[in-house]
Amino acid sequence: MPDVELTGCTPEPLHSYLKALGVLRIVGEQLDPQAQGWWQGAVFHLRSIYGPDELVEALFTRYTPTPIVAPWNGGSGFFPKDAKEAIEAIEASEDERLAPYRKTIAKAREVLAKLGIREKPDKDAKLRILAECRAWFPDEAVTWLDAAYVLTSERPEYSPLLGTGGNDGHLEFSNNFMQRLLDAFALGRSQSRRRRIEAEPAERARMWLRSALFGDLVPLLSRSIGQYHPGGSGGPNATQGFEGKSLVNPWDYVLLIEGTLLLAGSAARRLGVDSGDKASFPFTVTGVGTGYASAVIAEYGGGSDRTESRAEIWMPLWERPALLPEVRQVFAEGRAQWGGRQARTGIDFAEAAISLGVERGISEFRRYGLLQRNGKAYLASPLGRLRVQVRSEARLLRELDQWLVGLRRVCSERKNAPAGLWKALQDVDEAILAYASQGKGKGRLLDVLVAVGRAEWIVAARPRARGNSLRPVPALSLDWYKICYEETPEYRLAAAVASIAGVKSKQETERTEARASPQWVVPPLRANLEPVSLVGNRWVWAPESRSAVWGPGSLARNLGNVLVRRAMEAVRGRLENLPIHGARPASLAEVHLFLTAQTSDDRLEDLLRGLSLVAWPDWDVSRHETATAYAGKPLAVNPAYALLKLVTLDRPLALKPGSEPVSIRPEPAIFSLLRANRLTDACALAIRRLRASGFVPKITEPRDLVTGIDGERLLAALLIPVADIRELAQCVLRTPVDTESQVAEMGTASSSL
Repeated sequence: MPDVELTGCTPEPLHSYLKALGVLRIVGEQLDPQAQGWWQGAVFHLRSIYGPDELVEALFTRYTPTPIVAPWNGGSGFFPKDAKEAIEAIEASEDERLAPYRKTIAKAREVLAKLGIREKPDKDAKLRILAECRAWFPDEAVTWLDAAYVLTSERPEYSPLLGTGGNDGHLEFSNNFMQRLLDAFALGRSQSRRRRIEAEPAERARMWLRSALFGDLVPLLSRSIGQYHPGGSGGPNATQGFEGKSLVNPWDYVLLIEGTLLLAGSAARRLGVDSGDKASFPFTVTGVGTGYASAVIAEYGGGSDRTESRAEIWMPLWERPALLPEVRQVFAEGRAQWGGRQARTGIDFAEAAISLGVERGISEFRRYGLLQRNGKAYLASPLGRLRVQVRSEARLLRELDQWLVGLRRVCSERKNAPAGLWKALQDVDEAILAYASQGKGKGRLLDVLVAVGRAEWIVAARPRARGNSLRPVPALSLDWYKICYEETPEYRLAAAVASIAGVKSKQETERTEARASPQWVVPPLRANLEPVSLVGNRWVWAPESRSAVWGPGSLARNLGNVLVRRAMEAVRGRLENLPIHGARPASLAEVHLFLTAQTSDDRLEDLLRGLSLVAWPDWDVSRHETATAYAGKPLAVNPAYALLKLVTLDRPLALKPGSEPVSIRPEPAIFSLLRANRLTDACALAIRRLRASGFVPKITEPRDLVTGIDGERLLAALLIPVADIRELAQCVLRTPVDTESQVAEMGTASSSL
């Protein structure tokens, strides 16, 4: 059995992919049941009893077309104003290969006569024709009916691949198929009132077939190919000059339509969602307007009135030789599963492809979107490729599933949804698609976390737009932090701030179950970024909250706002120390980089928003992670920062080993002085506070500490949790400081972490 490389059948454009399916289907059903097909090097291969020349001859002389007729469509050849040359030529033909076609056409005329329909049918008449055709068409035509439409309990559902039941705008697929079939078979047509259309020579028809299979260059006909080949559909700027004609190889069109019949639909009941039926077509999902250069928000599918996307189709490629029954089974049952349900959108499909949620044996998917590109015409635009590879970390995306479904619903169901919400959704989808399609890498998964953090910020700022159905992003598992870990100072600084825990009242801490409205003395840091509150283990919107102080200003300004707010709440709650203890404190070297503006504020803010969504554990100084980039290097500690940090600690200090820890109460006036850029006065006040607490500073003259650092940025740095307290104390204190006993004394700093 020779292996034939069909160089004319490639995964892109869509008509070329469908040709490959059509060849395998025709050969497997009519010529060689043992024929096998597979994809290799972006070309379709066929293994059968035929070599290249024998394959061309067998298809040209023995192929029996599937009877494709659509009497429910205007322009199908059955009504007075339709083009009838092709349908009449087939009826008049004596070719045995067209016998099933003639039988089906006769049955279609009987259905129309039975229903008394003589003109182009309206919506109600179309529904009656669809039902009658399903009941009375011969077996040879059932495959076409299954591919074109599905009758559900509510209404007919049409395959996006075949328009609205074999019709797309002014192009009627079944009549066009019959016309191209006559060209491909080199059959004569009936006499037309306008002119006589001569039959194409048989040799030219063979040349077209060879070109369709092997890509040979041949003259093409000026005919329409519809949505399947955007490059050949003509229109403005399609070729030299102002406008080009639509050109087609007749065999291309015949084979691609035969290939679409492998994508037959079914009526799938979605139990637990609603009581109705919904049509299900293989590898077909709602389109998402992202993941390609020309993407626009209007190309999101769903309930939006402004959608310019009919659907997305993810065409599978397989690298192992497969028989036609095996391939048919893949298309019949190969639906993507994500989160225990069938994939609904292109994002669901991408997530399923990297988490064992698709039919096994598929090596790659080619993504196509049926998008409005030439006026209001839909074209099958290639949108990218996705290599199927299982990634264990993809499970983390399931934690975002319900929130993403809610955001998608809010955007699609509200006609006037703000563009900001659409953009937020588009950015998250873009990040997920990039992670799924561009190879394994924690950096791509971190991009997803950052995009979700940005989206949450936008959603939180638009309470009217989000309504009551969209909740905040749920608390994400700590695995997000571990798997996405990035060896950069921005990542570790963001993690330090994002992991700042909240403090509850003693009564609340002693309860075994959280009350409906927990009494936070100081909430977790996420509540400072957006108006939310943690109820048990669930985040809810809290529009009345005064803890959210993050605004549109600079990063340093906002970090300072958070520190001031938490200090105010600590005073109100009579806490001895500032509630800024973090589960992942930063190193002094990283704080120094922030102080001297050697870090990217934009990147740090993006990471902070994303990492604030993580459910952080309790503070544990033994788990402090020191960056390997700073190991063995001299520690740079700004003395002004060290002095001020000692009076804004999140825990007590011990004078010497074994001594009782001393809590240094924060001095709110220091924050105002730093805001006013009065560093000398702030340092003088800190020296007095340390002396009052029993410590002896090395520094006696505050003016010596002023080193040109911006006061606003220094205030922001004081919020960052650090674990290297010994180095700070050694820098500015004369009294030995015991930091080893601080871990045991952490419980005295607050009633709960």
